[in-house]
Amino acid sequence: WGGWQARGAFSVQKEEARYLAAARFAAALPENAVILANQHSGSLRYYAHRDTLRIEWLAPDVYAEALSFLRAKGRPVFAVLDEAEREPFKARYRDVADISWLDRPPALTAAGGVYFYEVPFIIE
Repeated sequence: WGGWQARGAFSVQKEEARYLAAARFAAALPENAVILANQHSGSLRYYAHRDTLRIEWLAPDVYAEALSFLRAKGRPVFAVLDEAEREPFKARYRDVADISWLDRPPALTAAGGVYFYEVPFIIE
């Protein structure tokens, strides 16, 4: 019994609950929302039925253009990031856009350190 506890066998539910919490929040977003994510991209698409754009597939040189295109189509943009994804996101896009919104409190912090941000309209 103690061996299984030491291996984390009984903490999986708590750790994985963050995906469900993220999906519940995302399901309340507008149906035409696009969510920038990596870790949560699949679960948000599957459980919340929202379009996702994987950050790792969005090159820095087209970040501003992609967001402008989505907004021109009337698509609100959100970012869903785990704690460990915030600094890499900043490093990836800080030279091509104003991402100071990541320094403000998130719209929501879900279980397990999942942060939700509404990506501001203005990109510099």
